[in-house]
Amino acid sequence: MYKASKLAAKKKRWDPAAEPEGPAAKQDIGLMPPAPGVQASAPVQRTEEGADAQREAKLSSAITWASTAKIGKLSIRQLQKTLGVAETDVYDTETAGAVLDKQVSWGLKDADGRAGKTTFSRLGLVFTKEYTASTYNQEFWGQFLDEQGGVRPAFSGGISVAVYPHYKDQSNNNKEFLRQADPWAKRHQAVGVDESGGLKMNIPIPIKSTGEVIEKVNSITEGISNMLIENFFLKMGGQFEGSAGKIKNLGIFAHGMPYGLALEENDDYALLSQDRGTNRQSNVESFVQGLSGSLASGVNVQLFSCNTGREYNAKKPLEKEKYEHWQVSAKGGENSFGALLAEQLGQDATVYSHLTAGHTTRNFAAVVFGNEAGDSNGTHIFNLLYPDEFMTAEVDRLFPTLDTPSKEKAKALILKQMARHFKNTTSKEVSEVDPDFKGTSTNMGAEMFTDLARSKTLFQEHWKNKWLAAADNMKALKAAMKKAGLL
Repeated sequence: MYKASKLAAKKKRWDPAAEPEGPAAKQDIGLMPPAPGVQASAPVQRTEEGADAQREAKLSSAITWASTAKIGKLSIRQLQKTLGVAETDVYDTETAGAVLDKQVSWGLKDADGRAGKTTFSRLGLVFTKEYTASTYNQEFWGQFLDEQGGVRPAFSGGISVAVYPHYKDQSNNNKEFLRQADPWAKRHQAVGVDESGGLKMNIPIPIKSTGEVIEKVNSITEGISNMLIENFFLKMGGQFEGSAGKIKNLGIFAHGMPYGLALEENDDYALLSQDRGTNRQSNVESFVQGLSGSLASGVNVQLFSCNTGREYNAKKPLEKEKYEHWQVSAKGGENSFGALLAEQLGQDATVYSHLTAGHTTRNFAAVVFGNEAGDSNGTHIFNLLYPDEFMTAEVDRLFPTLDTPSKEKAKALILKQMARHFKNTTSKEVSEVDPDFKGTSTNMGAEMFTDLARSKTLFQEHWKNKWLAAADNMKALKAAMKKAGLL
């Protein structure tokens, strides 16, 4: 009885005299009983009108916000398509209303009709801002075009671009991406943009967000396109090669996982191939759509990032690599970030990825997806550098007197020696492997991602002329042959 009486004492009956007046009373009018002479539906009518007014105010505020947020047209178009409204490329009232309705359906208390990064991420889209085409000067003009107005051979099939996130936390580990992107950019004459927005040769591009990759890349290709058009009209017949201003190699230097890349300045994994909770939906398709107009046919994307080629385990998303991932027999994961990126890029594209956590460029646990691989599940790059026909030829060259069954056994032993050579050579500088090399040197791990055909020749020639020429290596091979009863 005591408890019941205490609870009853706490409950207060409604007292009209105690209700507030003025604005406060109007806000709560929907909760009041009808006054004498007033129809019961009147408060509901005014509540609906109030809700409509509140919605209109939110939409008006969202439109004002959008005018200063400078959302990129491509992002607005993707947003409109996803929400099922007219694709006008303008953040209009219909778009703001659809965003507001979607936010309300998510149960957001602060739904406001403003589609910022969080809303885009939840919809599986990449948020980009407006950008302008990069400018060009006479120095860049002369580097890209020859005296007759033709595109120089180095760029006739497309350009190289290197991007790396400039993380707020400038730890030594995070600075490594610039340390590796810089020589790669110089080695491959990568096109970047300086602080003034001008095109510049041989530099990597620092970015602070996933969307900025799209913005900077499109800015570069549009700037080169403008230059080529001007050159065409100046020369009246000068070469206007569409692929020359497109990207053939896109090197991305960043932290990676089997499900995505950390391209945000706060080290956040915002470019995803897998859903990562309600607020983080896969947006790799949106990312590729944003880049598509700037990519050359047969584009190569080099992911100088850990883990992006490994199978994604939804039950253990942070699972580390296993022993077998370090072996040259390893395959890539068909649902890895690298594989799904290659799928979105199309059948003529190639994506290079690492299976494990290791050095940014020297990691030999590498797989290839797409066109060069010929295998949707990913082929270890070792198989492309040392193909079966090369092993067969080496057995014939080194042990010509063996019969066919013995040669097959010998090939298995040579494979082990070649795997040792591959792992050792990946970390060497190109200048150490190529006696005729000139220019800025990078390591072979970076080179094999960027120029597979040339790297194949370099690895094979180094194997024959350097590795086997070393007494210890040849001695080890012959010892293995004797142990197997082949010599």
